[in-house]
Amino acid sequence: MRLEDQLWEEARRVDFSRLPFLRSVADGTCPIEVLQDYALDLATLAEGFTGHLAWIVSLCDDRTVRHAALANFLEEEGVESWDGHELVAPPRRNHGALARELARVFGADPEAPRRPLRSTWLDGKLTQGDWLSALAFLTVGYEVNTPTVFKTLVAGLRTHDGYTDADLGYLVMHVAADEEHGADGVAMVSRLGVTPEARQIVLDGARRGTLAWYQVHRRHGHALQRRSVA
Repeated sequence: MRLEDQLWEEARRVDFSRLPFLRSVADGTCPIEVLQDYALDLATLAEGFTGHLAWIVSLCDDRTVRHAALANFLEEEGVESWDGHELVAPPRRNHGALARELARVFGADPEAPRRPLRSTWLDGKLTQGDWLSALAFLTVGYEVNTPTVFKTLVAGLRTHDGYTDADLGYLVMHVAADEEHGADGVAMVSRLGVTPEARQIVLDGARRGTLAWYQVHRRHGHALQRRSVA
């Protein structure tokens, strides 16, 4: 099987549609408190994502990949242009700021203390200088799966809760953007798996990223179960 096909297979190894949290949003039964907690997690993840991209850029010795990761970083930071002296980055385009705004829309305080959401596996790989695993983790494991999850959330929140696309800006923008990023990530990562060792590294990174993204959403399903028992 081609490595590109294997990477898609790893990214799609779990069925997100069956997760209780996503089902509850889809049918309009998700409590606002769970949505608030989820939005705060998204803000934490968005801020951490740019940090990991910057870490990859600092380690990567492949110029093409470094430029792609840097472009992704600049987009996440909301950079629109650079005049040679200063970056133009309106706050309304910064992904972390947009995620915090989503939390406000749901009635949460994005400035309140948040739980840490760090992958010890990902941080460990980067500490070892293994940017290839990290690249697959983020661009395949996360970015391929983001549109699937966010499409379900947007549809449910529009239909049952009356939120507009403006309210859900962080979610809406990632549906289109990450479909492109995910496909680009798979193509880029597959070109890097030129040896059996590199092939295994990127497949493992894609698998780990997929499962990490799955666990984020599974956690909020557990919160639903705790509320129903209480």
